[in-house]
Formats: sequence, C-alpha cells, structure tokens
Amino acid sequence: MVASVQLRPEPEIWWIQCQDESTRDDRVLDALTHLPRPTILYVSTRVDSERWARRLHEEGWRRTRHLHGETPNSERQVLLRSWSAGDIDIMVATSAFGLGVDQAEVRSVIHACVPESVDRLYQEIGRGGRDGNASLALILTVPQDFEVARALSEDILISVEKGHARWKAMFAAKRVLCSGLYEVPLEARPDYAAGDPPNRYHTMWNVRTLNLMSRACLIRLEGRAQSAAEEDATSASVRVLDDEHLRIETWRSRVEALRQREYSSARQHLEWLSTLAGGQVCASHVFQELYRIELPGSGGEVLEVSRSCGGCAACRREGTPPYAGEPPEPGFPGRRSADCKNLWQGSFSRTRRFAFCTAASDGNMIGCSQD
Repeated sequence: MVASVQLRPEPEIWWIQCQDESTRDDRVLDALTHLPRPTILYVSTRVDSERWARRLHEEGWRRTRHLHGETPNSERQVLLRSWSAGDIDIMVATSAFGLGVDQAEVRSVIHACVPESVDRLYQEIGRGGRDGNASLALILTVPQDFEVARALSEDILISVEKGHARWKAMFAAKRVLCSGLYEVPLEARPDYAAGDPPNRYHTMWNVRTLNLMSRACLIRLEGRAQSAAEEDATSASVRVLDDEHLRIETWRSRVEALRQREYSSARQHLEWLSTLAGGQVCASHVFQELYRIELPGSGGEVLEVSRSCGGCAACRREGTPPYAGEPPEPGFPGRRSADCKNLWQGSFSRTRRFAFCTAASDGNMIGCSQD
C-alpha cells in the first residue's frame, strides 16, 4: 500500500453556538430556507431524525426524508436510490447515512448536533462538495451537545461481563462450518436477558460484541449469512483465533485493555471537537493530526497529511484565504521506503511506466499522473 493523504479543500466550516434548542431550531429552519439543495441535516439519534422530518414536513418541505440506524434495509435502499436520482431535497439522517453515499452536487451539510468523533464529523461534512466545488459545513450546537457526544462515544463499548455473556450465548448456538470456523446467530440472547424476545436491540449489541472481539484478535469475522426470508443479517461467520475465548479471564485481560484504549481515544476526540468548536486553530491542524499515519517499526516516523482548508473560524480571524495543499510524496505505511524503492525498481524495470494516484482521506481519488 502506498499512501499520499490530502485533506479535502471544498468545505467551509462554520460553528454556531446556540443558547438553547429553540434557538437552534430557528437557525436550522433559517439555514434550510436559504441554502442550496440537496442538503443533509445530521442529528445524533433516531428520535431527533423523526422529529425533524415531521417538523420539516409541517413547514412545507415535502421532498424531505429521514434515515437512521433502525431504518429497515429495504426502505434504506429505496431512500438511497431516491437520493441518487435527485428526488429528495433534504435528507435528515444520523451517522447511518454515510457509507456508499456519493452525491456529487451536495452544496451544504448541516449538523444540529455534535458528532461523537472528529472522524465522523469529517466524513459527514465530506458528503458535500464531492464534485470538487465549494460547499458549506454548518455545525449548530447547544451546551448539552458535548455531553450527548460523550455518552454516544462510550455507549458503543459493551462491558466485559455483558460482552462475555453475549459471546457465550452466540457460541452455544453455533453451527460448525469447518475446523475453527463457525456460524453464530446474531439474535442470541445472553442469560441476563433470557426472557426477552428476539429483537434488533440484541442483534445490534451482538454485532458490537463481535466487532470488539475482532479488534481484540479473539476472532476474525469471515462474513455474514442472510436468512432467505429476511433482508437483514441474522448470523455471522467467525473464525476463532484464541482457544481461550470463552474464559472470562481472557476477556478481562485482552478485551478490557482494548476498551480502555478506545475510551482514551474517545476522550481525545472530544478534546479535538472542543478545539474545533472554539476556533482556536485552523481545522486542518486537527484533521491532520487525526489522519497522519505512523509507520510500523520506524521508530516514530510518520506519513504526514497535506493540509487544506476551505475556510474555518481561525482562518477567517487571521485573514487566511482558502487553500489546497499539494499532495505529499507517496510513502509506504507497510514497509520502509528504502526497501520499497528497491522492490519497485526491480519489479518495474522492464516497463518503466508508473501511475501515481492521489486520494483524499475519505478514499476518493483526486488526481492521477503517469511517468
């Protein structure tokens, strides 16, 4: 893998601090009245998305839809097709609206919340300006938003005891596919919830448990199986990597250490978000710190991120115009540069033809040249 990371230069970022929810509601409505469409209004919860969709319909915006994490997959696909076809002016959404969404002409993205991480914020404001033209990122906050963001960032990390109980329930109902590879049901209920009926709540937490185990290297996710009668996943294929996966002591040593690292990361993100909201430094400094890549085994050597800024509070205060940095020289995150240089010279000595492609940190290719 060769990396050359450049920040997106299109979004101009504005943070507006509102004194209460009523004031924010008024400012969101005012912004939607004047901003170009299509536009996205991001919120933090399903309840907020439903409330805003209902409010906007009452205000007369009929081409408004909403999407959240509990939207059924069949409805989600209809919404995404309508969005891509230009049949929706305003999409009210939680973070569930993001992956695979690539609408080129979105000019404005509004947040009536503070996302729980800088990465989520960057990815969501990056839904605008994907055609390379300027876009607006408007973040409207109220004092309690940072507490909501903190709760969301911590809420996704299941406790060791509950995660262990969920894994025991899933593994007890497993189906053996081959040696070390199993299919486990995502609707399994742990002992402490044995009386509950199967529902999306248990599926959600079982998926989070498997993801946590995967990051702790107890299992590897190999794919998911689909029920013939249902569109949502009902099971997952996992390969066991540690024979001690059922012992609570293993969870307390391996999984708890990972949880503590992720809590520390969540606190760092909240500090960065506070820095962004206060306009203390150019937003690109925070994004640069987030996406820089430390080279494995290099003794601290990093691949730096090329800064770009379409406008932020710090730049406006200092009179710095929008700018797009040059993509940095490609580097090699997986191997030392000298080793890779020798490898490339040997591999391509016959053709003497090279293609260098640069991509934004959200994965979109923004340039390509040959030599």
